[in-house]
Amino acid sequence: NDGTPDSKLDFIIQPNEKVWVYVPQTAMIADLDHPILQSYVDTVLQGCLQWGGEHMCDQFVQTTLDWSPFFLNDTPSSRRPWLFRKDYTTIDRILSLYPSTNFANRRHPEEFASAHLIKLLRGSWSIPRRNQAFTGREQELLEIHERLTTTTIGAASTTTANHVSSTTAKLAIVGMGGVGKSQLCTEYCYRYFPSYYGLVIWLNAQSAENIVASFRQLMADTTPSGTQSSHIKDKPAEDVICEIKARLFRSTIPWLLVFDNLEDVRLLEMFVPAGSTGDTCMGHVLVTTRLTGNKSGIEVVQTTMMLSCLRPNESVELLIRSAGEHNIQTEDQRLSARRLADCLGHLPLALGMAAAYIGRPKNQLYTLTLNF
Repeated sequence: NDGTPDSKLDFIIQPNEKVWVYVPQTAMIADLDHPILQSYVDTVLQGCLQWGGEHMCDQFVQTTLDWSPFFLNDTPSSRRPWLFRKDYTTIDRILSLYPSTNFANRRHPEEFASAHLIKLLRGSWSIPRRNQAFTGREQELLEIHERLTTTTIGAASTTTANHVSSTTAKLAIVGMGGVGKSQLCTEYCYRYFPSYYGLVIWLNAQSAENIVASFRQLMADTTPSGTQSSHIKDKPAEDVICEIKARLFRSTIPWLLVFDNLEDVRLLEMFVPAGSTGDTCMGHVLVTTRLTGNKSGIEVVQTTMMLSCLRPNESVELLIRSAGEHNIQTEDQRLSARRLADCLGHLPLALGMAAAYIGRPKNQLYTLTLNF
């Protein structure tokens, strides 16, 4: 203001008054590590209200640039603003008038990490190395995807005043040891990430301790480098579980959790979020387990798929790929491979071990077959 009266303003800076201007040495756009703080906004806008009333406050908000969705309500007792925030009703009302302020994205401290760190929770994590000799199972791969996505489409949703929550789809791959459950799920992960899933997390589910350790490492890997690792290391297990589940619940991308070698179905209730926000982005849970029958409790997984041994032609193809085509070339060698596969019951684990033996120098397929 140049000192001349203005009908729109109810303040005038007098010649003998001082105006202090804060100019940072380095200009920065707000980010996860340096969010806009409500306490700072309050200090500035309270000054506007004191010197120029609501109009000056309104003008300041309108003419301020670079508001950000990284907006942290850091004031003491942020859920009880009347205790510590002067003029909070007026300030919040003016901020809410303009979408550019991102007032709708302002978060309380306990919500801020979950609301923004989930953006770092994307990609693939801890998936086993892909088996280049993986063979067959095309029908099973399609069935897994169809079952999960069909469950997604038909899942019930619950609506509250604040959000829509959709049920998490679950599928258990059940079979005896060595039948290839983990290999099948590994291939599924690589087939559908990132074409369908934006996030895939693989967990060793033999015990609750293993899953907690994985969740803790996942939190460390997806937390900005500025956060002290000791803070995550010392965090109670219950807090770690709640944090990861909250991030998954609020995720804006399709995600897949794989619980490999699950031995206690009750762990799913402990580590899987109850649902996900929205009705178009759901989470999927894929389980590998040897548990069968009603007494195992596997029925809580909603749906299961029994995995059998390979088909005969797939068994021969697996031997060829694993042992090397140069070791199984002639028709006689192929016939021997078929006989060997029959003897091994077409069990993938046994076929893989046999192929490793065949691939050794000086080992002949027909010798292995005769000895077997």
